[in-house]
Amino acid sequence: MKKRFTALLLSLCLLLTLTPVSAFAADGDAIYVGGVELTGSASAPAYALTEDGAVTTAGADESSYNIKWDGSTLTLDDATVTQGAYALYGDDSGGAAIFCETDFEIEPVGSNTVFGPDVTGSNVFCESYGIFAESDLVIAGSGSLNVTGGRVSGASFYQQSSGINALTVIMNSGTVTAAGGEAVCDAGSTAESNSCGIDSDLTVSGGMLIATGGTATGRTAISVGISNYGDVDISGGTVTATGTAAAATGESDYAYSYGIDAGSITVSGGTMEAAGGTATAPSENVHSYGVAIFAGFQISGGVVTVTGNDSAVDPDGGVVHITPQTGEAIVVQAGENAQNAAQISGSPFTESTFITDLIPGEKYLYSETTEASTPSPDPPVNEADVYVGGVEFTGSASAPVYAVTENGAVTTAGADESNYNIKWDGSTLTFNNAEITCGTYTDYGEEYAVYCETDFEIELVGSNTVSGPDIAGADTDGVSYGIYGEEALVISGSGSLNVTGGRIEVGDEYYAYSSGINAYSVTIESGEVSASGGAVTGGDAESYGISAAEVAIEGGELTAAGGTATCTGEYAYAYSSGIYSDGITITGGTLNARGGVAADTGGDAYTYSFGLEIYGDVLVNSANVYAEGSQANVTTGIYAENDFRIESGSVLAFGGRAVNQADPDWAASAGVVAYNAILSGGTLAAAGSTDSLYYETELIIRPENEAITVRVLDHWIAEENAQTPDWNSTNAAASELNGSPFTAETVFPGTATAGMLYFSATDDPSAPIVPTDPSDPTDPSDPTDPTDPSDPTDPTNPTDPTDPTDPTNPSDSAAPTGSAGQSTNTAKGGQSPKTGESGNTALWFLLLAASGLSVAGILVSGRRKREA
Repeated sequence: MKKRFTALLLSLCLLLTLTPVSAFAADGDAIYVGGVELTGSASAPAYALTEDGAVTTAGADESSYNIKWDGSTLTLDDATVTQGAYALYGDDSGGAAIFCETDFEIEPVGSNTVFGPDVTGSNVFCESYGIFAESDLVIAGSGSLNVTGGRVSGASFYQQSSGINALTVIMNSGTVTAAGGEAVCDAGSTAESNSCGIDSDLTVSGGMLIATGGTATGRTAISVGISNYGDVDISGGTVTATGTAAAATGESDYAYSYGIDAGSITVSGGTMEAAGGTATAPSENVHSYGVAIFAGFQISGGVVTVTGNDSAVDPDGGVVHITPQTGEAIVVQAGENAQNAAQISGSPFTESTFITDLIPGEKYLYSETTEASTPSPDPPVNEADVYVGGVEFTGSASAPVYAVTENGAVTTAGADESNYNIKWDGSTLTFNNAEITCGTYTDYGEEYAVYCETDFEIELVGSNTVSGPDIAGADTDGVSYGIYGEEALVISGSGSLNVTGGRIEVGDEYYAYSSGINAYSVTIESGEVSASGGAVTGGDAESYGISAAEVAIEGGELTAAGGTATCTGEYAYAYSSGIYSDGITITGGTLNARGGVAADTGGDAYTYSFGLEIYGDVLVNSANVYAEGSQANVTTGIYAENDFRIESGSVLAFGGRAVNQADPDWAASAGVVAYNAILSGGTLAAAGSTDSLYYETELIIRPENEAITVRVLDHWIAEENAQTPDWNSTNAAASELNGSPFTAETVFPGTATAGMLYFSATDDPSAPIVPTDPSDPTDPSDPTDPTDPSDPTDPTNPTDPTDPTDPTNPSDSAAPTGSAGQSTNTAKGGQSPKTGESGNTALWFLLLAASGLSVAGILVSGRRKREA
């Protein structure tokens, strides 16, 4: 969006200091055409002829004229006005081929041409207009009018060429082609060259209007088809608005090419096409948009096509609002271009809908108004298309679609109700011993093994595998999903599912993303589910087991693991998390959530590993949870931006190895990090290498039924031959917090657990702190286990001393806290070091703030998180 303050300031200067000299002297019934003043009335019109583009009244009368003026209507009858101009400011700094102070109407008859004068100057302003109206201009007639601003050039501060400039242009009929002339400005760091077809508010109810901005060159270069700071209202007719070439000349200069640049646009009928042209500059300050708007773009009818080289609609502008009229529907398509455009979510629209967030960055936008269909008295339920292994399924409850899998590929050949691995009935996708490792659905360069646009359920029968596609390439982003749902996904059944995102390897300037499951919401009701992100390497890198706005675990067994994420760009980031979400409720079953190793090879990068990465609330009730971060600059078992709450069940949370070779003091590891921690029942054990339980505001012990015993310890005891806690031994060595056991609500400030690397709270102190470990976090057979001690050459093994790229080489003086090299208790496999003098509040704050994160609200600068 161009900086309108400058233009508004210039307009103010124009009004206050450079008002055209005739503005105070005219009688209100005069008009200037080709520099000739015509004064007429309804009873005594003035007539003129055009000869070789010049205007003359000689020999003109009611039976022989090209121009007629009756005091309110200017009739152009095969007129050509290319010579002579009205001097806007009394000198040669600005001119208009046609000038009028008052409201007037133009009636084109036949074919007519109007050219503004070429203007070269060094004053503050340098302007040329085909038609300049200080008030409203109405255009209605059977003929055509081609009106063009002249070429403006020189060393002026501000240069503009416009076909038509008016307070408001109201077009009812006829054909008008309005174009700005070439604008060339070579002066001053704030000098602006502006070329537009029409510069005014605009109302079109009929006829055909073609408005084109001319080429513009200067420190700020602007080419716009239709430009104003008010409204464009189209209820009929055809409007085509195009920006052409805008070229800025300086290192920090701006270039803009827009089809329409307005305060607001309303289309209720007719046809509108708006296209941005080519914008170039030595800097990156270039923008090409079909429409740029301050307030809003409302479409309630007609046909609309918008294109831009950068985006169809300015992404920093106002909202785009679809408001269908009664009995009508509006189809909306968007995409890179017309050839690959597809209907956006919710199309066709029959109700008022804001679609701004549904078309971000799309270069092509199309809408068409159709008659709303009459709902069927017995509509099919969710006959939505789903893609599995690249094969499209369209089924219903009455006519399901069946497929089999062969060597990982999906085919419908030979499949029926008695022989299938996949069944789709329009709402439920049944996996029956399915293996889906080949084939992919591609959308905007992103790859999916399973893709569905609407709410759907996956029912598990037997053992099932889904693998997202691998992507490798030096000059492209790489995004891979195992299972992707645009809306809600529910997983149920008695079987199992192993789903992984693909492995991604891209160049240093590109983005790598892999997710096992991604949907707006994910609910696990039953079954055994393992969801893993693939290993990712790229300029920025992210890997998630599950990524969703909302996650609910109601039963079953879920393992969610992020893959190894390696960022290679400078000032880059790497994230690996078991589950990434805006909120999670765990009310049944078991959850094992692990972040993978997050590493960097570039400069000044940030790396993060979370078991649970939650930008909202975490609630645990009647479930067993194990959450672990892995090796990274910042690693936590559970991160909760808002409240972390346990009502019942068991939670073990461990922060992994905190590593930062560039600055070892800037590394943090905690079992749990939250805004508030609220414990009313069940068991929590948390351990980390710099903190156990870190909470920004309050720790609230709120016993629901039984007293709660709280224990702390300034270190933790490691499992033998492992780098994870021996939870029961550590808990036995811990001391009770003052006042424990707690029988009434007790609130602790942020310093209560300062310096403690182990924390536990339980309403059953006689039971072991680990009642039943749902999955061994150090199981050598677990492919997601980054701490496999049995593999001395595993490149993801943080204890591997033979890997020259391993930032956790124990021989490195910057070895992370909690490494084997720092352990001293051989009987128990070692103790964690106490890294905090009296807690790490300052360290957490600085670490999270430096990377664009804060405990109360995470904002990651430059991070392209995929919103589910």
